[in-house]
Amino acid sequence: MSTTTALQFYQLSRYGSFLLISVLLVKFGLPQDVIGKYETFLFIAGIVSFFWIGGLLNTSLSIYPEKEDKGKFLFNLIFSLSFINGLACSAVFFYFHFSGDFFPYINILIPYIFLNNLSFLVEYVYLMKKNSTRLFIYSILIHSALLFLVCLCLFTVAGDLRVLFWSLVIYAALKCSWLLLQVWPLMRFQLDLKEISYLWKYATPLILSMLLAGSGEYIDGLIIKYYFNDSAFAIFRYGAKELPLVLLVANSFSTSTIPKVAENLEHSLPYIKRNSYLLIHLLFPISIILIACSDWLYVFVFDDEFLQSASLFRIYILLVIFRLMFPQTILIGLKKTKVLMSISAIEILLNVSLSLYFVQFWGLRGIAIATVIAYFADKVISAGYVYFTLNINPRKYIPMKTLSFYTFILLLSYYLVVQFV
Repeated sequence: MSTTTALQFYQLSRYGSFLLISVLLVKFGLPQDVIGKYETFLFIAGIVSFFWIGGLLNTSLSIYPEKEDKGKFLFNLIFSLSFINGLACSAVFFYFHFSGDFFPYINILIPYIFLNNLSFLVEYVYLMKKNSTRLFIYSILIHSALLFLVCLCLFTVAGDLRVLFWSLVIYAALKCSWLLLQVWPLMRFQLDLKEISYLWKYATPLILSMLLAGSGEYIDGLIIKYYFNDSAFAIFRYGAKELPLVLLVANSFSTSTIPKVAENLEHSLPYIKRNSYLLIHLLFPISIILIACSDWLYVFVFDDEFLQSASLFRIYILLVIFRLMFPQTILIGLKKTKVLMSISAIEILLNVSLSLYFVQFWGLRGIAIATVIAYFADKVISAGYVYFTLNINPRKYIPMKTLSFYTFILLLSYYLVVQFV
């Protein structure tokens, strides 16, 4: 099993576990406003963490192959993660204590954020060490533990969110324990400010890039919180989900390919194109089927109250067109992180401005449409930079004919469903 396959399995099992939890909350009869509080808990944990976690860890993948003293590099990476993690937790604590906003689960949220953020390093360590078998085993064990803890909570004290949130903290603590077992024998405990400075030199632009690009999802959430109530927020969060297989498989492939680009660009381009071709043939037909049966799927998996989420889900499925293009993988592998930061700034400005405009006419659907348009612009600009500045033709890493054919079929399917179903 390759590291790419193992990481894809990990991401799918993680997403699938949390998706199943969302389904269970509905099936156990929790009202929409309670589910909205659960989604808010995860929303807050994500909004203060997603950008620097991704920025630091993805940068570490492009730097790790060139390091001779890998043990020292790993220690300084963990030190950097822990330091900024503490800042994130402090920011959340002081915000809720001094802003006047009230969130009754803050004492549970803080330990969850700290432990969960640090535990993300586990899968990256396995990628660095190219140990796909252990990553696969870890995926099965840790997500089985998560489902066991949540099911135990729901079957014993269904509806008690405090107990549910503590089960998530235990899950994060288990992941951190696993991390310690994996990295302790590998690390050389020597703090090196030059090492940290070198890491942050390339990580900072990527962190800002991910903050700008990824914040669109969270800004969308804030817009909904402003215009709508908790029930609408739950509807949006349940609908604003791409096909998990697309998002997770594409992101995992991109992440695992970064070291290949860093080591050998010429060899990595045919590898990206070949795997993109396979992913397109796999994921586009599934996306087309899901567009056709999205209404039925949401009623079956959730209930009639979440039927409105299906219309949002159909729009987000269209992101598959751009998810399977990987110019950003090339840019990260070549440490062109400042370029990504500029492109992400354009994307978020477009996303926010269109969301605020479209929400007035199409409500929740307008926010989803704005996301698709902004992400399309991001990919076009990224591919344009790779072509005009780095002289890498998109045809070298994108199967253009295959992608164009499936894009036409997907858009046609979406149009027919919207018009006639």
